[in-house]
Order: sequence, then structure tokens, then C-alpha cells
Amino acid sequence: QIFWSAKIDVALRQLCHSFGTNPPTLGLNMWEHSWLSATSCPSGRNPWVEKFALINELEDDMVTEERVRELLEATVRHNNQQFADEVNHLIRQSHIGRDKRQAESEYKLRKHEEGPHGDAGGLKRGDKVILS
Repeated sequence: QIFWSAKIDVALRQLCHSFGTNPPTLGLNMWEHSWLSATSCPSGRNPWVEKFALINELEDDMVTEERVRELLEATVRHNNQQFADEVNHLIRQSHIGRDKRQAESEYKLRKHEEGPHGDAGGLKRGDKVILS
């Protein structure tokens, strides 16, 4: 649930300038819903630190318009394998073609790798994991 909530926030931050200008900040551009409207739901259920870290990670992985322009200009100047490799990397990085289950599984695996105490939980990068 936090993964998709963060994905929605990232999309909104790109679409709405006033929402996305500043880094995610509680009370500035992120709020407990009970702060905005009357509700019987308790506040404090959002794991803000984890959510902000995930938003920052997702935004860091995004391909910017400026980077796309740089690559297109490089194509015009140089038709080479380095450009093709970079474009393929950016396509993979943008997660085009990933379905919801794969994205959630990768997030859960990443959280498991971190472990509850910041350790790798017995897994290390590169280990093969079969998700059922």
C-alpha cells in the first residue's frame, strides 16, 4: 500500500507544480487527512519517514526531460552503441512494461533485503529469489 501511495505522490508532484516544488514535507505538501477534514480515523498511521524515502528514491530514478533532450542531441551527433545502451538503460529504469505484481514484489524484496535491523536478512544483492 505504501508503494502505490508513494507512486501516486510522485505522479502528482510532477503534474502539480505547487505540490512538487519542495521536497516532501509534512505540513507543507503532505498532510494527515484528519488535518484537512473532519474524520474519525486516527492520525499517525502513515509511516512518513519510509514514505518520504520511497518518494525520493522513485523521483531519483525518474528520467528527466533534460536527460531525454541530451540523449536525442547525442543521437544526432553520434550514432553509436553507447547511446543505444543508455536508451535501453533508461527504458529499463523507467519500469516500462512492469506490472503491479512485479513492482510490489521488487519493493517487498528490497524491504526484506534491508531487514528489520538494517541487515540483509540473509540475502545479498545478486541472490536469486523465487517469488510465489
